[in-house]
Amino acid sequence: MKRNNLPKALLQVQMAFLISNLIWGAAGPVIKYTLDYIPPATFVFIRLLLVGIIIFPYMIYELKKHDVHHSDYLNLFLLGVFSETTLLITFWAINLSSALDVTVIGVMGTILTIYCGHYFFKEKVDRKIEIGLAFAILGTFIVIFEPILNIQAGTLSATERVIGNLLAVLYNITWVIFVLWSKMVMGDKSTPLKKTLKFMHLKPMKYDYPPSLITGITFYVGVITVLPFAIYENISKPGLVDIMNIDYHGWIGLMYMVLLSSITAYTLHQWALHKGSVTDSAVWAYTGTIFAFPVAYLLLGEVPNTYMLIGGLLIALGILIAESRNT
Repeated sequence: MKRNNLPKALLQVQMAFLISNLIWGAAGPVIKYTLDYIPPATFVFIRLLLVGIIIFPYMIYELKKHDVHHSDYLNLFLLGVFSETTLLITFWAINLSSALDVTVIGVMGTILTIYCGHYFFKEKVDRKIEIGLAFAILGTFIVIFEPILNIQAGTLSATERVIGNLLAVLYNITWVIFVLWSKMVMGDKSTPLKKTLKFMHLKPMKYDYPPSLITGITFYVGVITVLPFAIYENISKPGLVDIMNIDYHGWIGLMYMVLLSSITAYTLHQWALHKGSVTDSAVWAYTGTIFAFPVAYLLLGEVPNTYMLIGGLLIALGILIAESRNT
């Protein structure tokens, strides 16, 4: 029986990773498109608030079934910060740069996740992974500073794009931390991470909680932590956002981010991460990156330039080298 169920279980995990990453692949262009109607911090706050309202009945039901131990509050809060609050960084990045820049840079986060997954959970780093990471970092640097290299960078300021690209790198680092932290608090053993937790005076989760409950709690952490940024954004520019009069284009992008990118993708990814591996989550992220290119062209008219293609090819070469060790 177990032999018959194993392929089906593995297929479900891989499909969950695939669907979540395709949704996230389109998210960059959708965010860039929607930022013409809603500013970054307000966008993130409204998104998280609507998610919180939609899932509230489910969260009440889950919390009645699973008591959250007080010793786990800090871990859940930190998961919320690294998964939801840090979304502000990527929204600011996309607002300053292009959707394709941020998408290509995201591939560096993917291979960094693979590297960290091997280091923290297998305690062995293959030489090919190190070489692949080096190529990926080189390609990422080309994409980051492409606005300076390319004198025909377009209507966006070269300085703003570089800042946006650097913010994209920062967001990818926080995402890697979130993935590793999720695996740790959900029970996966890692000696290096245990030492890190001990150094920070933190402990793994006391109880095993459903991935959907953890994901839901992180959304509410995001609502609380993003609110001050949204308030400041609107105070600094009075009358910036009138929620009731947001253009329907803005609402379409907002609901995509609420229903698909937040509720659907996060739940699928967290479930698959619980059942699968860190490396699996990273490998499937490549599909989202590829999917972003046609979406960016259709929504924004963005096409990759020569430097972006060179950087992207170096990153792809790094991925091939790192993954050539696998069958």
